[in-house]
Amino acid sequence: KEAKSAIETIILQLENRGIKVYGKDIPLFLEHPHQWQLNTILFLVGAIGLLTFLMSAVLVSQLMGAIMVSHTRQIGVLKATGATRFQVLKMYVLMLMIIGAVAGIIAVPLALIAGNGFAHFIAGILNFNIYTSPPFWIGVLLMLISISLPIIMSLFKILQGTGIPVRQALSDYGISQRIQPTSRWFNQLKIPHYLVLALRNSLRNRKRVFITVLTMALGVAIFSTGFDVRRSLWNFLSTMDREMNFDVQVIFNQSIDPDSAFAPCHGLENLEALAGWSGGTGRLETEVVGTEDGVGIVALPYNTEYIKPKVIEGKWLSGNNRPEIVLNQKAWSFYGTPSMGTMLNLETNGKILNVKLVGIIEQFALEKIYIDEEFFIQQTNSKRKVSHVLFVAKDDEYGKVIQLKKDIEDRIAGSTLQVASVMSHAEKLRVIYAHLNIILSTILILSFLVLLVSAVGMASATGINIWERTREIGVMRAIGATPEKILQIFVSEGMIVSLVSILLGLILAYPLSKVAAAFFGQLMLGEGSVLRYAFNPTGFWVTLVVTLVFGWIASRFPARNAIQVSTRGPGL
Repeated sequence: KEAKSAIETIILQLENRGIKVYGKDIPLFLEHPHQWQLNTILFLVGAIGLLTFLMSAVLVSQLMGAIMVSHTRQIGVLKATGATRFQVLKMYVLMLMIIGAVAGIIAVPLALIAGNGFAHFIAGILNFNIYTSPPFWIGVLLMLISISLPIIMSLFKILQGTGIPVRQALSDYGISQRIQPTSRWFNQLKIPHYLVLALRNSLRNRKRVFITVLTMALGVAIFSTGFDVRRSLWNFLSTMDREMNFDVQVIFNQSIDPDSAFAPCHGLENLEALAGWSGGTGRLETEVVGTEDGVGIVALPYNTEYIKPKVIEGKWLSGNNRPEIVLNQKAWSFYGTPSMGTMLNLETNGKILNVKLVGIIEQFALEKIYIDEEFFIQQTNSKRKVSHVLFVAKDDEYGKVIQLKKDIEDRIAGSTLQVASVMSHAEKLRVIYAHLNIILSTILILSFLVLLVSAVGMASATGINIWERTREIGVMRAIGATPEKILQIFVSEGMIVSLVSILLGLILAYPLSKVAAAFFGQLMLGEGSVLRYAFNPTGFWVTLVVTLVFGWIASRFPARNAIQVSTRGPGL
């Protein structure tokens, strides 16, 4: 409030001296100018990190469930020889605490180092410094979570396993009695026998398969979404680049005659052409040329080659002194979404223009009205003036355009022109892409980690399946199954899970990509602006190949243990 009051006082003093103030901006205290970007990155890192952490905890829970199943007879022996349920429970809880503590000792220091490095990396990109380190209590908290969360997630499995009656535990032989026969239509498909077994076995523990498929599908969906949103951003910037056929623009504080605006910039080395308009797309141009209700006016030649906006309804200006206007999306909403052909009364500089709406263009900018320059001059009884000068470079290579911009700034600095800004179109697009690309790159990196954790989860699930089916594998070996066939069965199970996960993940990626594109579009380009969903073929193939490779590795290596099972079987 004090800062706002002080600014109002300064503005009043300036206006009393004849200095017109076109706008004010009071940044929030103790916030970086790109605080929104930083908050978004932190939210994404936290959300995906939490998801990965929970996935890891679920893996521990699955592992504990498999251990309890494989230890069923041992638990029966312990209880038969006098051990109480509470004593057995304490044994397994202690085992989980040791696992969690070892994991924490390895992971917490790495997390603190990686987090500190990532924070300095982001700070460098956003142009600020970090002079502090994570407090000691953060490491302690992470260590406590590492120890306690596996216990919480596995407690039900432990209670279930330790509560089994002694007689039932001692009569357990580890081979499921719930295997259902293959249906007749399934046998008629002429599928190789190892694939038939793989398909049947994939559904034996449906809860575990569901968790494995869901975690991998989430990884696939998030990973694919990152590629799709990057493609959406690239398409948006490419469209902007095609629509704006100029390289540098100069915005003046007020409208001036064209000769005065052009004079300092004639003879520049890389200058091919220049043109002037009244008004422009920014806020400052609205203050110079606009309606009484605050909507900006852009008076330009109807047949200009310097802007080719995308008309989403109606048509572009046709000229010949016709009373026509074209609105951008925000101006169309501002005037109550009138239909094509509606007559509107626009008041500007004491004149009322009765004009006809002929088109709406897609443009992520402030409310703007586009009108033919000759018609505007005639109706307002004004001389031709410009508030916006566009420059076209002979060589539009980025470095050459930036050099042209510097040359223009040098020429203007030696003149009496009052300039609000000098901007390069290519530089503007690069800034937009760089700012949003930081977030999108973070998404890709973190989603890759989610995919990696889900692959580890799949490997764990395959290992658990092999562990639970040790006697079954021994029986298969005893009746003639070769190690290669057994390996094929387990690898096929893993690939089936991978394919189902990919299919589900790509289905989830479509709505997730649309939501993410809309979110990042509004975040970066302003309210009401969206990035249109765009499918990224490269991202699709990268996701497909990476997931299949992860699935093959996650099933191949644990499955190698299955072929080493002896036909004699394990003991007690």
